[in-house]
Amino acid sequence: MNTQTVYIGIDDTDAPDYHIGTGRLTRDLAAEFAAKYSFIEHYSVLRHQLFLDERIPYTSHNSPAIITMDLPADKTVNLENLADFFASGIKRIASPEASPGLCMIKAEDCDDNIQNFGIRAAHKVLEKTEAINTARGNCILLELGGTGRGIIGALAATGLTAQGSCGRYLEVDGKLRGYDSPISVTALRQLGLDVVLVDKKASPIHPGAMVMLENWPRPRRIGGRPVLFVEEGSIGMVPFDKKGKKENDEPGHD
Repeated sequence: MNTQTVYIGIDDTDAPDYHIGTGRLTRDLAAEFAAKYSFIEHYSVLRHQLFLDERIPYTSHNSPAIITMDLPADKTVNLENLADFFASGIKRIASPEASPGLCMIKAEDCDDNIQNFGIRAAHKVLEKTEAINTARGNCILLELGGTGRGIIGALAATGLTAQGSCGRYLEVDGKLRGYDSPISVTALRQLGLDVVLVDKKASPIHPGAMVMLENWPRPRRIGGRPVLFVEEGSIGMVPFDKKGKKENDEPGHD
């Protein structure tokens, strides 16, 4: 079935020591929407890494989150109604001390200007006025409290996602977490992940190979799809991207 894709960028919803980070908030709202509206064909949640600089008032990582949502092509999409749902959820869950931003846009409207804005946000300090001017006429961009600086990351997340090969998946159709390890390559593919072996010979991976997961997969977005890179480890096949000892996100961040 043909589909249409909507991007929902969210940023700056938490504060130091707050119990839920932007990644977790976004995953929860995506699951809530998917449970309420059965017409959704597919959804995923990603995080992106933006520029780290002391001039940017980020909480811990400066990483906005985004929902990609595939809807039937013949479904009339009212972005204003979608924005109302997610804006209401952000206001309900986000920290009172945060400065949340929300960006709602159809994938087909993510033009070069928005994609370039995402690239620039990953490498330099940007201001709200730049986000507002870039978004004008293409999407819904909402400041939902505080200084509203979250609109910068929210818009940047849509631009980076539209490029197709940026970001890391936090969720894929509610199936990315909650199963036992080891797990077979076939089972991972049934979850919607492409699995690629990283070695010097670029060898194909056997569908029956077992992958040892420390917690949950962390696929990257490559060519618009979730791709899990794996390598041979001392205990067998292991994910190439692993949660390191220093990557202790604030509660609920992922």
